Amino acid sequence: MVKVGLINNRHPMPVQNYIFEKEIENVFDFESIKNEIKEFILEKVGVHTVLNHGINQTDSQSVSVYSGKNELVCYITGLSSVTAALVQVCAVYGVELTLMHYDRDTDEYVPQVIFSKNRWRI
Repeated sequence: MVKVGLINNRHPMPVQNYIFEKEIENVFDFESIKNEIKEFILEKVGVHTVLNHGINQTDSQSVSVYSGKNELVCYITGLSSVTAALVQVCAVYGVELTLMHYDRDTDEYVPQVIFSKNRWRI
C-alpha cells in the first residue's frame, strides 16, 4: 500500500510524501497534471501489463490492460481538477484507489473507496 498526499503545503496531512511536492501553477493544465500523476503511478505504485493485444506495438488499434501493483491511499486537498486527474489515471492503470477526505467536524480523515478489487460494484 502506498499512502501519500495529493499536493504538499495546502493542508496538514498525516503523510510524508506527496504526488505533487510543489504548488501547481495552472490547475487547468490538465495534460501536465495527468502526466505528473502518471509518472508517479508508474514509479511509486507500479503497474503490471495484464494484456497487450494488437498487430504490433505501433498499431493504433491495440489494447492494453493494466493492473496496479500496489493500492494507493491518497489524502486529497479539495482541488477538484487534480483529484479528477488522479481518478482518471488510476482507472486507466487499474490502480486500487482510496481517497481520504478531511472532516473538519471530527478533525479526522474519512476514506472513500474509488476502485477496489474487492468492490467493483457501485
